[in-house]
Amino acid sequence: MCYFLNMTPAKLSILLSVTEPFSLEESAFDEQFSQIAREIRALLETNKIKFSLYLSGRVAEVWNRRNIADVVYMRQAIRDGKLEILGGSFFDSMLPLFPAGLQNLQLQMHSALMERIFQVEPIGYFNSSMAWEIGLTEVLAKQNLRYTLVSEKSLQECIGLATRVTGWFTSEFGDSVMQLFPVAEDLSQALLLDSALLQAKLESLIKNKDPWIAIESVPVSDTESIRLFFERLQSNLLNFPFQLWPIFHWLDEPSEGKVNLMSAVGNHLGLPVGAQSCRELLLRRPEADLMHKSLLIANSHAESLLQGKDLHGVQTKLLPLMSPLYYADLYDNKGVRSPLVRWKGHRMIVEVEEEIEKFSKMEGRRVEVSDFLKTGSRQILVNNANLQFLLEQGSGASLRSLIYKPARVNWVSAFQQNGDVPRAFVDHLLSPSLSDAMQIEAALNDGLGALNAPYEYRIERKDNALGIWLRSEQIVDLNGQNHVTHIDKDISLGKSDSQLDFSYSIANGTFADLDGYFGTELNLGVRKFEQGRAYKLKIDGRSIDPDIPLPCIFPEVSEILIKDGLLSQACRISFSQPAKVLLSWIMGSHDTAAPTIVQGVRIFFFWNLKLSSVTEERFKITMNFSKRGFFR
Repeated sequence: MCYFLNMTPAKLSILLSVTEPFSLEESAFDEQFSQIAREIRALLETNKIKFSLYLSGRVAEVWNRRNIADVVYMRQAIRDGKLEILGGSFFDSMLPLFPAGLQNLQLQMHSALMERIFQVEPIGYFNSSMAWEIGLTEVLAKQNLRYTLVSEKSLQECIGLATRVTGWFTSEFGDSVMQLFPVAEDLSQALLLDSALLQAKLESLIKNKDPWIAIESVPVSDTESIRLFFERLQSNLLNFPFQLWPIFHWLDEPSEGKVNLMSAVGNHLGLPVGAQSCRELLLRRPEADLMHKSLLIANSHAESLLQGKDLHGVQTKLLPLMSPLYYADLYDNKGVRSPLVRWKGHRMIVEVEEEIEKFSKMEGRRVEVSDFLKTGSRQILVNNANLQFLLEQGSGASLRSLIYKPARVNWVSAFQQNGDVPRAFVDHLLSPSLSDAMQIEAALNDGLGALNAPYEYRIERKDNALGIWLRSEQIVDLNGQNHVTHIDKDISLGKSDSQLDFSYSIANGTFADLDGYFGTELNLGVRKFEQGRAYKLKIDGRSIDPDIPLPCIFPEVSEILIKDGLLSQACRISFSQPAKVLLSWIMGSHDTAAPTIVQGVRIFFFWNLKLSSVTEERFKITMNFSKRGFFR
């Protein structure tokens, strides 16, 4: 039956958005995508419902293989003006975060696919995160896109209005113009509610004669959710008085005016109220920033070393990493807080770098010095056949990444709940008054005794090794007294391509005796050590019970073995002299809930350091990596 026949019909354009969720298997959601195609055809067959549609590239490819009859029907609906296909990026990426070359490649691939499948060139642009910056105006216009959708709130803030905003506005950048349509988020939510709640919302909107734009994200998780979504949507669209049109129908209506320098932070990204740009994800989450900078490093390598088909092929493999999944501040495989998301992202970057090395025939050990992290300071990127690490000599000579290439794993990929940067080989000098594991862990959490002063460096090439020699003067407060230490640190890739050595020489730079704990901290992005053969942790050959209460300290340790049978990788850490080892989980939590998610493991190696005036002590840590867990 039809409700509220006495109501004035509301002008409404709906965009249905179908995007690919996170998955470790490419075909995991093919059946759901295929069902959605059939449901969309059923909507069109009512002959009363007209709408716009955005598909990410992967969804469209599945339709082209499995739903040809439905696609042919949609082509006719497009010709009849009942359906519109929107353009966008192939992997539904947040374009403002990335360089123009990758932006254009995303847009061109998506447009070409839509034209091949639906035989129409899109003129509208959409991305599910709704992130927008003024510079996109020129980028989109050059791809023959005429309009885009932005949040109503962002337009209200731009033009200084507290009242509802409808119609469309123009955005100008350089010699390019883009039409901006505001999306009514409250109406988008109401369209899937029961009839009484939808009626109340419509009664507040129909006073405005301008068209309203709503976006509905189609659920993909399971077939029942998809069925219920389309059942409720169809019922509400047919039983309420709507004038339904695709969005392009309103392009020739008069403009509501111009806007200048409008930006939209985006939706469903985990950003707080008050955030001004999607770029704040890179400031709030160092894990997302490292993923982003790793992508930029790989793209820079590709552009400088490759050309033609090789360059295009490598850059195409970078495109999936532009998805919001790898930058959103979210859990549940929807953002960078999820260990699986970080693991897959880093794995794809390693695979791309492997392609670059293969095509460019890069071999042997090599060092690059540049501002890879875009901080205004330079970092050192070191490679050999099996290992890569990024050294921040300006931040205590710690490692931001440590990649074992045969397993395609970045070991330094933990998530820090407090927003700190996850690092490896962060050196500390702690008070000897800390007597147990809880006190030492608290000191590490607070950054007490962290030796973060910058280091001078020198790159040393030897016959069978490549080394980075570093020197620094570090000042630390121990029990209320300042101590000066002179530290020489030598990081070298040894004769084996899977061995990394860290050598320390620590000298007392004052006349006062120095008594403390010197150690270095590793924040490793590994899963919780579970029963069975998937994950094993051994200390001096003794397996560690996965249920052991942590944190805890193991005294007089000579060797640690971490083995992951699932990912086929292992790391053996040995010491020149026995060390104390603190082991604890790095935990994360959903919002304000208690930390329940294992995000990695913290390992802190430390020694008693007693130095009289102008004396020194030496330590050495050796890391060996293996694909199968067998070491020579």
